[in-house]
Amino acid sequence: MGDDNYFIKLYVFYNPVLASSLIFLKQLKYNIEMKKTILALGLMGLITVSCKNSADKYASIKSETTSEIPADKNEVPDMHTSQISLDWEGTYEGTLPCASCEGIHTKITLTADGSYKSELEYLGKEDGKFTDNGKFTWNEDGNTITLLEVNGETKHYKVVENAIIMLDKDGKVNTGDLASHYVLSKQ
Repeated sequence: MGDDNYFIKLYVFYNPVLASSLIFLKQLKYNIEMKKTILALGLMGLITVSCKNSADKYASIKSETTSEIPADKNEVPDMHTSQISLDWEGTYEGTLPCASCEGIHTKITLTADGSYKSELEYLGKEDGKFTDNGKFTWNEDGNTITLLEVNGETKHYKVVENAIIMLDKDGKVNTGDLASHYVLSKQ
Protein backbone atom coordinates (compact mmCIF):
# COMPACT_ATOMS: atom_id res chain seq x y z
CA MET A 1 0.00 0.00 0.00
CA GLY A 2 2.83 2.36 0.76
CA ASP A 3 4.22 2.15 -2.78
CA ASP A 4 0.79 2.69 -4.34
CA ASN A 5 0.24 5.85 -2.33
CA TYR A 6 3.65 7.18 -3.38
CA PHE A 7 2.74 6.76 -7.07
CA ILE A 8 -0.66 8.32 -6.56
CA LYS A 9 0.91 11.35 -4.91
CA LEU A 10 3.38 11.57 -7.75
CA TYR A 11 0.63 11.40 -10.39
CA VAL A 12 -1.52 13.92 -8.53
CA PHE A 13 1.35 16.30 -8.70
CA TYR A 14 2.00 15.79 -12.44
CA ASN A 15 -1.39 14.71 -13.80
CA PRO A 16 -4.48 15.20 -11.63
CA VAL A 17 -6.87 13.43 -14.14
CA LEU A 18 -4.70 10.35 -14.32
CA ALA A 19 -4.36 10.35 -10.56
CA SER A 20 -8.14 10.42 -10.04
CA SER A 21 -8.48 7.53 -12.49
CA LEU A 22 -5.93 5.52 -10.52
CA ILE A 23 -7.72 6.31 -7.28
CA PHE A 24 -11.01 5.19 -8.87
CA LEU A 25 -9.41 1.92 -10.08
CA LYS A 26 -7.89 1.31 -6.68
CA GLN A 27 -11.29 1.86 -5.03
CA LEU A 28 -12.92 -0.42 -7.62
CA LYS A 29 -10.36 -3.15 -6.96
CA TYR A 30 -10.94 -2.73 -3.21
CA ASN A 31 -14.75 -2.91 -3.72
CA ILE A 32 -14.45 -6.05 -5.84
CA GLU A 33 -12.28 -7.73 -3.19
CA MET A 34 -14.78 -6.71 -0.50
CA LYS A 35 -17.70 -8.01 -2.58
CA LYS A 36 -15.90 -11.34 -3.05
CA THR A 37 -15.26 -11.55 0.68
CA ILE A 38 -18.87 -10.65 1.52
CA LEU A 39 -20.17 -13.12 -1.09
CA ALA A 40 -17.93 -15.90 0.29
CA LEU A 41 -19.04 -15.18 3.87
CA GLY A 42 -22.67 -15.09 2.77
CA LEU A 43 -22.38 -18.44 1.01
CA MET A 44 -20.69 -20.00 4.02
CA GLY A 45 -23.49 -18.72 6.23
CA LEU A 46 -26.14 -20.05 3.84
CA ILE A 47 -24.49 -23.47 3.74
CA THR A 48 -24.23 -23.55 7.52
CA VAL A 49 -27.91 -22.68 7.94
CA SER A 50 -29.04 -25.18 5.32
CA CYS A 51 -26.95 -27.97 6.90
CA LYS A 52 -28.40 -27.15 10.32
CA ASN A 53 -31.92 -27.28 8.89
CA SER A 54 -31.20 -30.68 7.33
CA ALA A 55 -29.85 -31.97 10.64
CA ASP A 56 -32.92 -30.60 12.44
CA LYS A 57 -35.24 -32.23 9.91
CA TYR A 58 -33.41 -35.56 10.27
CA ALA A 59 -33.59 -35.33 14.05
CA SER A 60 -37.30 -34.53 13.99
CA ILE A 61 -38.03 -37.38 11.56
CA LYS A 62 -36.02 -39.76 13.71
CA SER A 63 -37.81 -38.67 16.89
CA GLU A 64 -41.21 -38.97 15.18
CA THR A 65 -40.53 -42.52 14.02
CA THR A 66 -39.14 -43.68 17.35
CA SER A 67 -41.91 -41.98 19.32
CA GLU A 68 -44.49 -44.07 17.45
CA ILE A 69 -42.90 -47.24 18.87
CA PRO A 70 -43.36 -47.79 22.60
CA ALA A 71 -40.08 -47.51 24.51
CA ASP A 72 -40.10 -51.17 25.56
CA LYS A 73 -40.82 -52.29 22.00
CA ASN A 74 -37.84 -50.62 20.25
CA GLU A 75 -36.40 -54.02 19.47
CA VAL A 76 -37.63 -55.80 16.39
CA PRO A 77 -39.51 -58.90 17.45
CA ASP A 78 -37.92 -62.17 16.41
CA MET A 79 -40.43 -63.71 14.02
CA HIS A 80 -38.47 -66.96 13.74
CA THR A 81 -40.54 -69.14 16.04
CA SER A 82 -40.51 -72.92 16.08
CA GLN A 83 -44.11 -72.90 14.89
CA ILE A 84 -43.38 -71.04 11.65
CA SER A 85 -39.67 -71.74 11.09
CA LEU A 86 -39.24 -75.42 11.82
CA ASP A 87 -40.56 -78.51 10.07
CA TRP A 88 -42.23 -79.69 13.25
CA GLU A 89 -44.98 -81.85 11.73
CA GLY A 90 -44.11 -85.56 12.10
CA THR A 91 -43.33 -88.33 14.57
CA TYR A 92 -41.05 -87.98 17.61
CA GLU A 93 -39.74 -90.95 19.57
CA GLY A 94 -37.64 -91.67 22.64
CA THR A 95 -37.60 -93.21 26.11
CA LEU A 96 -38.59 -90.96 29.00
CA PRO A 97 -37.45 -91.64 32.59
CA CYS A 98 -39.82 -93.59 34.83
CA ALA A 99 -39.68 -93.99 38.63
CA SER A 100 -41.55 -97.32 38.72
CA CYS A 101 -40.28 -98.96 35.53
CA GLU A 102 -37.32 -99.18 33.16
CA GLY A 103 -38.55 -96.21 31.13
CA ILE A 104 -41.50 -95.03 29.08
CA HIS A 105 -40.99 -95.59 25.36
CA THR A 106 -42.87 -92.63 23.90
CA LYS A 107 -43.97 -91.99 20.34
CA ILE A 108 -45.82 -88.74 19.56
CA THR A 109 -47.10 -87.80 16.10
CA LEU A 110 -47.99 -84.14 15.47
CA THR A 111 -50.14 -83.10 12.50
CA ALA A 112 -50.68 -79.75 10.82
CA ASP A 113 -54.35 -79.62 11.86
CA GLY A 114 -53.35 -79.37 15.55
CA SER A 115 -54.02 -82.97 16.48
CA TYR A 116 -51.65 -85.55 17.92
CA LYS A 117 -51.39 -89.26 18.57
CA SER A 118 -49.44 -90.48 21.59
CA GLU A 119 -48.27 -94.09 22.08
CA LEU A 120 -46.72 -94.92 25.46
CA GLU A 121 -45.16 -98.23 26.51
CA TYR A 122 -44.07 -98.65 30.11
CA LEU A 123 -41.04 -100.92 29.72
CA GLY A 124 -40.99 -104.02 31.95
CA LYS A 125 -44.70 -103.73 32.81
CA GLU A 126 -47.49 -106.07 31.72
CA ASP A 127 -50.32 -104.22 30.05
CA GLY A 128 -48.15 -101.13 29.97
CA LYS A 129 -49.21 -99.86 26.51
CA PHE A 130 -51.41 -96.79 26.15
CA THR A 131 -52.60 -94.78 23.17
CA ASP A 132 -54.07 -91.29 23.30
CA ASN A 133 -55.41 -88.95 20.62
CA GLY A 134 -56.15 -85.29 21.11
CA LYS A 135 -55.40 -81.72 20.21
CA PHE A 136 -52.36 -79.61 20.92
CA THR A 137 -51.94 -75.84 21.09
CA TRP A 138 -48.96 -73.52 20.65
CA ASN A 139 -47.96 -71.02 23.30
CA GLU A 140 -47.90 -67.29 22.48
CA ASP A 141 -44.16 -67.34 21.67
CA GLY A 142 -44.64 -70.17 19.18
CA ASN A 143 -41.95 -72.40 20.71
CA THR A 144 -43.88 -74.71 23.04
CA ILE A 145 -46.84 -77.03 22.50
CA THR A 146 -49.33 -78.26 25.06
CA LEU A 147 -50.91 -81.67 24.54
CA LEU A 148 -54.50 -81.69 25.79
CA GLU A 149 -55.06 -85.28 26.89
CA VAL A 150 -58.44 -86.99 26.95
CA ASN A 151 -58.34 -87.29 30.76
CA GLY A 152 -58.00 -83.50 31.05
CA GLU A 153 -54.29 -83.47 31.89
CA THR A 154 -51.76 -81.48 29.89
CA LYS A 155 -48.16 -82.14 28.87
CA HIS A 156 -45.81 -79.44 27.63
CA TYR A 157 -43.06 -79.87 25.05
CA LYS A 158 -40.55 -77.37 23.74
CA VAL A 159 -40.20 -77.67 19.95
CA VAL A 160 -36.60 -77.48 18.68
CA GLU A 161 -34.85 -78.52 15.46
CA ASN A 162 -35.70 -82.22 14.83
CA ALA A 163 -36.84 -82.85 18.41
CA ILE A 164 -39.32 -82.02 21.14
CA ILE A 165 -38.28 -81.72 24.78
CA MET A 166 -40.66 -82.68 27.57
CA LEU A 167 -40.94 -79.83 30.08
CA ASP A 168 -41.43 -80.08 33.84
CA LYS A 169 -44.69 -79.22 35.61
CA ASP A 170 -43.64 -75.52 35.70
CA GLY A 171 -43.08 -75.44 31.92
CA LYS A 172 -39.29 -75.37 32.20
CA VAL A 173 -36.69 -77.55 30.49
CA ASN A 174 -35.51 -80.36 32.77
CA THR A 175 -31.91 -79.99 33.89
CA GLY A 176 -29.50 -82.33 35.59
CA ASP A 177 -28.20 -85.80 34.84
CA LEU A 178 -31.38 -87.05 33.17
CA ALA A 179 -32.01 -83.96 31.02
CA SER A 180 -31.05 -85.72 27.77
CA HIS A 181 -33.64 -88.45 28.49
CA TYR A 182 -36.51 -85.97 28.13
CA VAL A 183 -35.73 -85.40 24.43
CA LEU A 184 -37.85 -87.10 21.79
CA SER A 185 -36.12 -87.16 18.40
CA LYS A 186 -37.88 -86.70 15.09
CA GLN A 187 -38.12 -89.88 13.02
